[in-house]
Amino acid sequence: MGGAKLVYVIVFTLILLLSIIVMQSRLSLNSRDNLIAVFSFIPLFIVSAFRGNSVGTDTSNYIKGFRIIADKEISAALSEIRWEDGYVYLNKLVSLFTKNGQGIIIVTSFITLFGLFYVIKKYSKNVLFSIYLFIFFYYYFITFNLVRQYLAIGVLMFAYDQMIKRNFIKYVLLVLAAASFHQLAILLLPLY
Repeated sequence: MGGAKLVYVIVFTLILLLSIIVMQSRLSLNSRDNLIAVFSFIPLFIVSAFRGNSVGTDTSNYIKGFRIIADKEISAALSEIRWEDGYVYLNKLVSLFTKNGQGIIIVTSFITLFGLFYVIKKYSKNVLFSIYLFIFFYYYFITFNLVRQYLAIGVLMFAYDQMIKRNFIKYVLLVLAAASFHQLAILLLPLY
């Protein structure tokens, strides 16, 4: 078994074992769901955030783009890089704290997974099953390849929450924020 596959097997086994332990506890259902979400989020985030440049079809391109954006004024970066403006601004913001390209992978991994886990925890009737569907239907792995798309989806998860709460202004602002990372997110505007 290759090194990368072994990491995934260890992570998924760890999540399963911790989830079994939590499910056997005498904690309330809400407390168990919280622990399962945290125990699942942390290892999945670590693997995603600290993956190598060769993991994910465009990871190396995103790191190269980050370095270009970090070294330029924002106006020059916006005209040179063909990404949505919000994603360019996010790169520039991250570059104020680090010039290491892994920084943008860490930030996008966090926003993506946090948004997804937020909605799973808040709206799923079975948190553990929802997390396993996310992993075993390969959506987790797709986040390595479709970084901007899943970044937009992570933000759209918060928009969904605002839609359920019937908060139109926050919903629109979050959809527009998501569209600044990937244009297709704007298609969700009429769903309110």
